Amino acid sequence: MRKEIYPAVFSEDDGFEEIFPKQHVFGEVLAEFDQAKAWVQSVAWSPNMYRLAFTGQGSTIHMVQIVADDKPVVTTIRSKGLPYTSVEFISNRAVIAAGYDQNPHLYLASDSNGGEPVWEFKDKVDKEEKKAKKKKVGSFVGARAMFEGQSTNNPH
Repeated sequence: MRKEIYPAVFSEDDGFEEIFPKQHVFGEVLAEFDQAKAWVQSVAWSPNMYRLAFTGQGSTIHMVQIVADDKPVVTTIRSKGLPYTSVEFISNRAVIAAGYDQNPHLYLASDSNGGEPVWEFKDKVDKEEKKAKKKKVGSFVGARAMFEGQSTNNPH
């Protein structure tokens, strides 16, 4: 499935003329993305409008870097969990994605020496407590522990 960006016509110049020369032509496809290979759940623009993020039903998140005089650069990250249903930029370098597992994930971009950003999963927003593993206790082990507990309390 392709994702397309269409212009909305504004009377003033928004500074994207060099990136999207046909941005003022109504109905013109400005960019296409087919990386999701599934239904797109959510789309968000960064505050500076040079980055775009979208999530797919196939447990993926896609980060797009809009580049002047070149094709947009797309980074795809596959999630180990359930699909994301919402994505939002909290800054130009940070994205929050949330979905069916009900624990938002933080993704951060680190620019590499003037090159394209390197996006990576940073952490889950809600910290999960690690549950202590229960020891398997059989009847013999339980009886022995009970017997040893009695013998330590017994002064004889």
